[in-house]
Amino acid sequence: MALLLVFVIGVLIFSYDASRQVVIKQADHTIHRIVDQIHGSLGSELNALRQRARMIRSNVALSEYTFVIVNIETESAPLEKLFQRQFGWLPIDKAVILSNTGKPLLGTDRVALINAVKERNKQHGPLDDQFYFYNGQNLELIASAPIYYRQKFLGNVILSNTLGKEWMNRLARQTQSQLFLEIDGMLVHSTLDVTVGNRRFLPDDGVARINGNDYLVRSISLPNASGRLPTLWLGIAESEFITPLEAIKNKSIVLAFVGAIGILGAGFLMLRNFSTPLRRLLLRMKDVSEGKFPDIPEHDVSDEIGYLTRQFSLLVKNLKEKQDEIEKTQKLLQQQAATDELTGLYNRRHLYELFPKLRSEADRQGKQLVVLLLDLDYFKNLNDQYGHLAGDACLKHFARILKDCCRVSDFIFRIGGEEFLVLSTGDEEGAMVLAEKIRSSTEQRPVFYGLSEITMSTSTGVASVNNDKGDTLSMALGRADNALYSAKQSGRNKVVAWDSRLKYA
Repeated sequence: MALLLVFVIGVLIFSYDASRQVVIKQADHTIHRIVDQIHGSLGSELNALRQRARMIRSNVALSEYTFVIVNIETESAPLEKLFQRQFGWLPIDKAVILSNTGKPLLGTDRVALINAVKERNKQHGPLDDQFYFYNGQNLELIASAPIYYRQKFLGNVILSNTLGKEWMNRLARQTQSQLFLEIDGMLVHSTLDVTVGNRRFLPDDGVARINGNDYLVRSISLPNASGRLPTLWLGIAESEFITPLEAIKNKSIVLAFVGAIGILGAGFLMLRNFSTPLRRLLLRMKDVSEGKFPDIPEHDVSDEIGYLTRQFSLLVKNLKEKQDEIEKTQKLLQQQAATDELTGLYNRRHLYELFPKLRSEADRQGKQLVVLLLDLDYFKNLNDQYGHLAGDACLKHFARILKDCCRVSDFIFRIGGEEFLVLSTGDEEGAMVLAEKIRSSTEQRPVFYGLSEITMSTSTGVASVNNDKGDTLSMALGRADNALYSAKQSGRNKVVAWDSRLKYA
């Protein structure tokens, strides 16, 4: 009887320990998966920032303005107006244009950023560059692209996005975790409600203790990072995974005492009915220790082994529910990374991921990919007159119009404030018909907001993607933007197809 009691207690301990190891292993796997997603997201954001810098430096009008300012030393105010008009919609936090002599022509108040780029240029030269910079408070993503005019180097376009506390808080909510920024063992920023400053942050074997709680932490590597930078950490509280097991552990202790009394009272009668259910339970424990979660039916309790089986069933059920929650969170993160929150359409980041696949698919099928770049006319005036909530209602209304007009095979994106894009497979003539259909529907379907009836119109630029010439997304967007600009210059509420004769004014 004593040996049997020791065995039952050993089974309970093994069950708890095996389950705990499974939970910790699953938590560690989840953290690594989230860290990889964040690493990929940072890489995509860095590449997107570089593409925006290259797009800006490729603008002919901007190059001409820069050439005039650098060579004639005129005022830079026209350059600032041009930049706001052409690129004010881009999702960037800071923008600077440096001349070839190091003089800031745009963003003169960004002193720390300007000095960082100058120091970088001393080491690497004024090349296409992307790197991270720590300004003493926040990390910044920086992309730099040289400006040339008639093969003469004029300066650099520098763009920056801040990875500050707001960015960390948003990412923490999306991943249901905590983020920490550490430099030299000191906590700089945290999404927890803790005082930073002189607080030490020294993870030991992947575990950091903060405010009396243990957190499983993993560092997030920064793509293309170099030099002395803070370390970004992601952490999940151990209590989120261990607390359900602790409750079952206490129940198991009570169950052990009940089992002991039952064994001493029932004697050999219990021994006769002990072997088969215990063997079955051990097999299920083995499955759990290997990361499997078998379905265990909750039958009526009739003996101590039945109690144990039921408690273990609850443990497995809790583990399985936790795994389902993690999978749902991952699906939500993937969806949020690819869609625009306001309209539900695909976002610019997903456009850069999807475009190469669509171009390759169209090339294999011998078809052509066409870009429709659409912009709501006078949207700023609409916001000023009716308010930003009405503007949001108009954007969602226009998104519904696009969905109604486009085919199932078309891909619709919101790439800026009031700027949308449609990727369609077919020929340019069909794309013009689609664009005209969208334009007409937008004109004929007003938005009813409160007591106001708001009419809208849209200008559209249409451009084909030349597979034979190896067109990139930037090249196709540039031609479509050229046509869109022509549509706006000629009175708006029009559809214009790109051809080589179109030039920016």
